[in-house]
Amino acid sequence: MSYVLVYFRGCPNAAIAEDLLNDVGLEYTTVCQDDLPAEHKLRAFTSPTLLEDGEIVFGSRNDGAQACSLDLPSERELLSRICKESADSDKAPES
Repeated sequence: MSYVLVYFRGCPNAAIAEDLLNDVGLEYTTVCQDDLPAEHKLRAFTSPTLLEDGEIVFGSRNDGAQACSLDLPSERELLSRICKESADSDKAPES
């Protein structure tokens, strides 16, 4: 699994999201939207948004204008989402 935290500078929830990810021991990379070209696909998310292999764990899609993600998960909710998504991806396809 590959996790990416997308944010923009000055987002009040970006540091809170990083603390949350660090508290649960998640390995992730960060991408600052301010450093991306205007047409880059990662600019189309609210800040902060956590992506797991390109799928949203928390945060949301956006029209490209900077906007904040206001509803961050608790540690328990985050772990539940990550564990569920990991379990779903480990299932063998049905014949």
